Amino acid sequence: MSHETDALLRRRDDSSLSHHPAPRGPFVRAVVLAVGALVLSAVLYATAATPSSWKKTVKILGHTHSSSDPLSILFDETLDGKELFYEQQTLDHLSNDEDAKKTWSHRYYKISKHFRGPGHPIIMVIGGEDALTGPLHPFIEEGMASKFGAFVIEPEHRFYGKSTPVENASVHDYIKYLSPDQALLDAIQLLQTTRQTLGCSLDRSSPFYCPAISVGASYPGFLSAMLRYVYADFVDMSFAASAPIRLYSQTNDANAYYDKVSEVAEQMSPGCANAVRSTMEAVQDTVLSSNWTVSEAAANLGFCPNDLPEYIQDLDTLVSEGVVYMLPAIFADFNMFSYPPGPQTPNVMACNVFQNDNLTPLEKIQGFFELRGLVEYGETVECFDLGLELPTGPNARIMGSDWSGSGGGKTGEIWEFQCCKDLIIRSGYSNTSMFIPREWTYEWHDEHCRQRFPGITLNSFRLEQKWHFDQLAGASRIVFTNGMNDGWSAAGSFLEDVNDSVVAITIADGAHHSDLGGKYPDEKDTDAVKEAQVQVMSILEQWLEEIYATQSYNI
Repeated sequence: MSHETDALLRRRDDSSLSHHPAPRGPFVRAVVLAVGALVLSAVLYATAATPSSWKKTVKILGHTHSSSDPLSILFDETLDGKELFYEQQTLDHLSNDEDAKKTWSHRYYKISKHFRGPGHPIIMVIGGEDALTGPLHPFIEEGMASKFGAFVIEPEHRFYGKSTPVENASVHDYIKYLSPDQALLDAIQLLQTTRQTLGCSLDRSSPFYCPAISVGASYPGFLSAMLRYVYADFVDMSFAASAPIRLYSQTNDANAYYDKVSEVAEQMSPGCANAVRSTMEAVQDTVLSSNWTVSEAAANLGFCPNDLPEYIQDLDTLVSEGVVYMLPAIFADFNMFSYPPGPQTPNVMACNVFQNDNLTPLEKIQGFFELRGLVEYGETVECFDLGLELPTGPNARIMGSDWSGSGGGKTGEIWEFQCCKDLIIRSGYSNTSMFIPREWTYEWHDEHCRQRFPGITLNSFRLEQKWHFDQLAGASRIVFTNGMNDGWSAAGSFLEDVNDSVVAITIADGAHHSDLGGKYPDEKDTDAVKEAQVQVMSILEQWLEEIYATQSYNI
């Protein structure tokens, strides 16, 4: 951890808390915060007239716009939802060498229009395994922030999008700088810097302390929970949606994910599971017993024959990568976003293709890949381009370390590295699933990852050995939500309360973090999702009130 980060994270001497007078009621709190808001307004007014030479010396939050004053940036509502950059993010939080002194430019977004000043929460929404091109979750930015008078800040995950700690990063750079550990400390450093810039006290007993709420979904949901669990001195509570915690501690059933995907497809369209399995087996037999060339087979499967990855040189590899692996991975995507439930969900439409008795097995496969193009790109594509599914980097294959779908391009390479090194995703196809059985093994994983990223050190249990999060022993103030139609709900998510303040909310007709939604409020949301949103805000509000009740007001 760098000296700069250490200074930001240094805890206040607990002995100082004893000098405050006894806590007072909510009326006194309201008066104190109102006075604080007036002071802040005066500071903002004065800042506008501050000489530019002084502004340069206090620049904390860099950005792409004209002003260089951090306070005015954070409070400028015209910058809400715009791309901003924190210029002083630490390259390596985990060392004391020269890298601890190096910095990089960390992209983030903020929403300040609801913030009612010091004493109100900061909500940190964690970015994940893709570029962050804008605010993520309207339920948070419009619903929760408005209710709590909160400031929202959303950092992009290091190495994704424009958050590049190292240009033209090598495997060695990934090994040293790309990990959940570094990502958590990025978030903590940005949180503490934001607190100080907003004028928030770092003392929890002060009425001007800004409680931090971490929020994330899926892998970022795991990060959100870990921010509270590992760094409870800085993060006051966590909201983690569709966060498969035990997937990353390696205690989940390796077949549970695709078994659940199959179960949900069958529930949504009875007969689907058998139709999918029989089609896959028929197509596999047809292709492998044919005299087709690889290009001919690719065309007959609906792939673009001129865009096949170079390593696909035989029919066995084409079927293994393009059918046995690719079809379940696409179904996994369809499963996650089959909400709200109904005939127009990708899951049901895919099942309809396989259950169409007027189509041959090859026509069903072609129709399935056509549907994927329609769902992914919003239009029908002439053929399915397998090359787009290939990650960058040497020794890349479509079937990477994440059998639920590593993704293509540079983003796919970065995610695959993470799934090799720290975020091992055990997701095989059992005989009871609707897919052709394929066992997931550590032996396959390790061999693939060593070929893919030479020099990598593999320890599938490193995170659990470091953080001991499998049971969340001693954890507090974490709320989990899970849609029960989401495959990840069966693959290591907490579906029951851990204790009185680590609570789980299940949503019977929800899919993958459906409660965070793409719109808020959304008239298409089901009653179960709406109720879950109300429950989450009620729980977080209760925890905020517990914090406020311990604060002291010296007026």
